[in-house]
Amino acid sequence: MLIIVSLIAAILFSLIFCKPLRKHPVPFYILALALCCIFGFIQPERFPDWVNAYLGPMFRKGTLGTGIFAVVMFLGAMGKNSKLRKYLMPVRGRLSILASIIIFSHVAFYLPVYLPKLYIPGSMDTEKTIATVLSIVMLAIMLPLFITSFRIIRKKIKGVEWKKLQRWAYLFYALIYVHVFMLLLPHVRTGNKENMISLIVYSILFALYAIMRIGRSGMPLFGKVPLYILAALLSAAAVSCTAVSYRTGLTEFMEDVQEDETRSEEVQEDHETESSEAPESDDGRQQMDESHEDGMEDAEESVQTQPASENNASSAAAAVSGDYIDGTYEGVGPGYNNKIKVQVTIEAGSITGIEILSQFEDEPYFSNALALVQDVLDQQTYDVDTVSGATTSSKGLITAIRKAVKKAIPE
Repeated sequence: MLIIVSLIAAILFSLIFCKPLRKHPVPFYILALALCCIFGFIQPERFPDWVNAYLGPMFRKGTLGTGIFAVVMFLGAMGKNSKLRKYLMPVRGRLSILASIIIFSHVAFYLPVYLPKLYIPGSMDTEKTIATVLSIVMLAIMLPLFITSFRIIRKKIKGVEWKKLQRWAYLFYALIYVHVFMLLLPHVRTGNKENMISLIVYSILFALYAIMRIGRSGMPLFGKVPLYILAALLSAAAVSCTAVSYRTGLTEFMEDVQEDETRSEEVQEDHETESSEAPESDDGRQQMDESHEDGMEDAEESVQTQPASENNASSAAAAVSGDYIDGTYEGVGPGYNNKIKVQVTIEAGSITGIEILSQFEDEPYFSNALALVQDVLDQQTYDVDTVSGATTSSKGLITAIRKAVKKAIPE
């Protein structure tokens, strides 16, 4: 939903502040940079909920920059006689500078976190790895486009050379979509409805732009087929693919939940069976002790006739020697972006390991939240404090651990 809000905000900003932006662009550049620094590097807990829900993420995740770039894109694809194009075209360069400032800040916030992970095999999934590599390529393309968008620089470049350079913007726009697609697809696969809607919006937006831009270029690709029909067909294809991914991901997630519940029930049944067998082994021990009082020979005979009972008793005692039943258990908790899934290992009745199976949280928040894992291991309880600056991710992680551990608590 964030991209929809960002698109609306970008359109309204462009229409309302067109004249001030044209006359005095520098204050807008400074304000954009200041807001990016505020929302990008100050802990979210210091802002109201409505700020954290929309305004902060619009700057931190760069969706507002993408929204402004969308305005810039469509201005270039509109017909020359369009009233909207005539009204906003004088500030198109200034809008692209504002969008670039927001995107640069977004990259400055996330790239230092994800770039080192490129050198650590297995630290990121395939989609996130591709998105990180694309962000580097996009940065290399955007930097010269950003610099030459300033009028003082543009005047020093020949018109023909400047237009050749600006054509790289088409590749940049395409990479924006691929980058976003790679980031949202894993969320869609896990059945996240909000991210599915966002991906559909992005797909329709960029498909419509591509069709309009190619149509305006006069290429004979379209023949006599109206543009709106091609836009509808391409958008329908994007929506269908996204919906299929969402449905598949939701089905897989529900199967995981059902499998998790079945596994928990089986563990409880095994524990109940072991508990019912434990008294019999105690009787065997008592008989062995009585025979020992009567003589060592009888005791040896008793030991030989009760080996299975002895082993069962030892196994049952080991399984419940602590507060939990031995085994591995999975739990899921709600994170800031999507579900957090963990696997908790219980050995000798104690929590000995916690593995993150899947998560889609933003960095560095989730890495900070991981500090509470050691607290759980040290204190042997999920009732631990959240990590300041990563409260939402911490709560989701704690919830996932709690649900996993509760499956190991004997009834």
